[in-house]
Amino acid sequence: CLKGGVGYDVEGYPDYRGMRVLGFWQWIPEYNWGVMSEIDVDEVYRDLYELDRTLGVVAFALLLVTVAAAVFLGRRLTSPILYLTEVTRRMSSGDLHQRVGISSRDEIGHLAESFDTMAETIENNIKEMQQLHSQRMSTIGHLANGIAHHLNNPLTGMRICTDILLNELEKAAECSHSGEFKGQLSRLKATAQQLESV
Repeated sequence: CLKGGVGYDVEGYPDYRGMRVLGFWQWIPEYNWGVMSEIDVDEVYRDLYELDRTLGVVAFALLLVTVAAAVFLGRRLTSPILYLTEVTRRMSSGDLHQRVGISSRDEIGHLAESFDTMAETIENNIKEMQQLHSQRMSTIGHLANGIAHHLNNPLTGMRICTDILLNELEKAAECSHSGEFKGQLSRLKATAQQLESV
């Protein structure tokens, strides 16, 4: 400063008290004076340290808020998807009465609504197929009963006729072919009885 220069020392140096200070100096030629100013390093950096601590606290708070928001939004988004996955698994294992029932105006809500519509359509189609199957089985049953009825009447008639013929052969005088007739009539009667039992 006494040499007429302007300068400063930001590295810091010890003053007469032994405290570390920062200095600034300037020579004023009009007055033939020099001005020096010193300030304690702790005093200079105190505001910066406080600002640094404040920024650290704010950054930590923002981090906590961000993590909490991420967890909240993550659960809000993943929870319906996990539920939809579980309902899909139950439905694929055969429980067709499953519905998602999520009503929201976002993509998850649209997906849930589409899934419920699909599930209802599948359930209705299966019910229609079961009804159609039941009707077909009923028709087949009626047809089988009709066929059995139409077969049993002639078979019963054949069995009765063979009984009559066998009785008449017993009463008739011995003929050379009566044994053969009896054997054939007995086989015919047994066949008719077997078909009637079916």
